[in-house]
Amino acid sequence: MRTYAPASVFSSEHDRHPPLVSLPDSRWCVFSHIPSPAEAALVSKSCLFSLATLEVYQCPETQNFAMIEQVEPGAWRWAVLTKDGLLLEHGQQSAPESARQAAEEFLHLVAS
Repeated sequence: MRTYAPASVFSSEHDRHPPLVSLPDSRWCVFSHIPSPAEAALVSKSCLFSLATLEVYQCPETQNFAMIEQVEPGAWRWAVLTKDGLLLEHGQQSAPESARQAAEEFLHLVAS
């Protein structure tokens, strides 16, 4: 499991806290490190499989967010949602890195 410094995925505070370990993409935040109960509740409503594997990234331009979660070994669900929790798109990849990439690509496509 990846370890991140506590940071809000919904605020600029995320930029002030470096990750606890060096990661290729520290913009993502694990569910357990979302500091606001309201933000955690919004994200958890969209989780279908495992809060333990849930990671979230918010687009600063739109406030929409991307999430990934493990469905089963070798299967990762990705989803892009509005800031109100409306599902815009989702899919599945074989690895978390691929799921993050697919989610971010769609998230930025929606923002442009």
